[in-house]
Amino acid sequence: METRVRSATSIATSGHSDVVSDFACNPRHSAIWHFRDDSGLPRESRPKYGRGIHQGISPSSRSPYRYLLHDLDGSKIKSMIEGSDSERHRRLDMTQKTMRAVRYHEHGSAEVLKLEQVPVPGPKEDEVLVRVRAAGVNPVDWKQRSGSNPNLPATPGIDLSGVVEETGPGVTGFELGQEVWGTGLGTYAEYAVAPSSSLVPKLPTMSFDEGASIGVGVRTAWAGLFDSADLQKGQTILVQGAAGGVGMWGVQLAKWMGARVIATASTRNIDFVNSLGADQAVDYTTTLVDTVAREVDVVFDTVGGEVQEQSWQTLKRGGILVTIVGAPDQEQADKYGVKGVRVGRASNSVEIFNTVNALFTSGKVKPLVQKVFSLEEAKQAHELSETTHGRGRIVLAVSG
Repeated sequence: METRVRSATSIATSGHSDVVSDFACNPRHSAIWHFRDDSGLPRESRPKYGRGIHQGISPSSRSPYRYLLHDLDGSKIKSMIEGSDSERHRRLDMTQKTMRAVRYHEHGSAEVLKLEQVPVPGPKEDEVLVRVRAAGVNPVDWKQRSGSNPNLPATPGIDLSGVVEETGPGVTGFELGQEVWGTGLGTYAEYAVAPSSSLVPKLPTMSFDEGASIGVGVRTAWAGLFDSADLQKGQTILVQGAAGGVGMWGVQLAKWMGARVIATASTRNIDFVNSLGADQAVDYTTTLVDTVAREVDVVFDTVGGEVQEQSWQTLKRGGILVTIVGAPDQEQADKYGVKGVRVGRASNSVEIFNTVNALFTSGKVKPLVQKVFSLEEAKQAHELSETTHGRGRIVLAVSG
C-alpha cells in the first residue's frame, strides 16, 4: 500500500502503522522519500541527489519499487529511477514475477528434470535479462545433470534466443524488445540472464529456433580450429563427427577459412555433410577413415574413443589433433610426432557470433535444428541427445 504525503517532514513524524511501499520518487525533481514501517529502519526522508526535499509528489510520477535502496549507493539509485514510467513499472513487475523453469535437485537420469515455478532472475552489472523464445540442448547440459555440476538445484541450458526484457547497469547496445541470440545461464526457462558480451542481434531471416542452436557449437568449433589448431588457408583438416552440433560448424568454418575438408558421418548424414561444403565425405560405417585420409594438417575430433585412436595416423608429422571429448593420448601424439590438445575456451564470444551473423547473411554458413521439443518435454530432449548421433542441434521451444 502506498501513502501519498504532502511534505517530507510528515513522513518522519506521522507515525504510520501501515506497511507502505519501499519508497516513492519524483524523477522530475530527483528526490527520494524512503519509508517502510516493517523494515526495522527509522522512518526518514532523505534526498539522494538533486535539489533537496520537495513538498509533495505527483500521482503521475509516483512509482513504487521493491528494492531496498538503503543498501545501495547514490549512483545505483539514480540508475534505477531514471527512464520512462513504463520502464520503472517493468522493473517492479519483474521483481514480483515468477516463471516456468526446468530444474533438477539431484543428479541422475533425465527423470530428475522437473518443470517448476521459480522467481524471475534479475540482471546484474553487464548482464541482460532475456525473455527466452528457444533454448539449445547441448551434451554438456545432460553431462552436468548426470553429476558434473556440483551446484544444486540447477536449471540447465546455455544456448538461447529471445527478446531483451531488461538490462543491468553498464549495458549498452541493447534495447528493450530487441531480438537476440547467444549464450546465457539456465536457459531452460521463460527468462534467463546472459552476459552482454555473449549476445548479438538476431537477424530477421534467422528463426528463434535457429538462433538457439548456434552458440555453444560454433564457439567450440571456433576455439578448436582457430584458437587451438591455428587452421590456415590451404591446409587439410579431418572433421570427425561432422554432422553433429559442433562438427557441422567445424566443416563450415574450415571451408570459410579456405581449408580442404574431409568429414566423417554415418550413411544417412553423408548428403548433409556434403551440403555443408565438405570436399570429401567419408561414411564411417563402411570405410576406415585412415585408408582415405592421409597427411592431414589438423584433426578436429568431436567423438573420442576409438574414433580418436584411428585419427592419429592420418596426421602428417608436426600436425595437431584437437579434441572436444576428454584428454588426448599423449603417448600416441609422441609416437606419431604430432600434438594433441583439448579444445579451450573461445577467445571472444561476441566477435565470433557477429562473424556468424555476417556469414549467415552471405549464405556461407547455416544452422540446423534436428528436432524441436516443448519446455515440458525437456526429459525427452535429453534422452534423445544422449542416445543419438543425429544432425544439428536439438532445441526447446520455450515461449511463443
